[in-house]
Amino acid sequence: MSACGVLAWNDGHLVWDDYLDHRDFALAEGSERVVRHFVDWRDLESVRRLGTAPADGDRFLRIARELLDSGILVARDSERECRERDILAAWGTWGPPTRAFHFSTRSHAGTRYATAAEIDELLSVKFAQDPPPQALRSVPGAGHVPLPAADGATATWWRCSGCGGADASSATPSFR
Repeated sequence: MSACGVLAWNDGHLVWDDYLDHRDFALAEGSERVVRHFVDWRDLESVRRLGTAPADGDRFLRIARELLDSGILVARDSERECRERDILAAWGTWGPPTRAFHFSTRSHAGTRYATAAEIDELLSVKFAQDPPPQALRSVPGAGHVPLPAADGATATWWRCSGCGGADASSATPSFR
């Protein structure tokens, strides 16, 4: 099984996130058993033993072949396995979450970035179709708390704890 991917449940579907090649796959029913079978190196045909009937074994073998074709299962000494081995050696002490974060947040060399105008257009369409949740909420029966002035220099709500309670505007900034 590929060492450079993450399995997660999403809306009732098992999804494989291949963070090296930025691909996601919704896996078919029965795929979880097949993936678990290949946690250790095994012959592809060995997956047939998961079935209780010959038709089950054939189905599990079809799933295994699909997983192999999509890069979720990795053949020993294949190009993908060699690539993963190098990545694991380089990132080994950092652990799987760090490796997944790094590779899933990078961009490929040919990535085209949207312009500010394109992003504005995409967001305006998205907001019209699917408005975001409210940033603030109201609780029925709860009182309202007046907020301080927006100008931090004139606000009196913030006090400097290290300068005898003087206003922030009269305090000398200090850093640790």
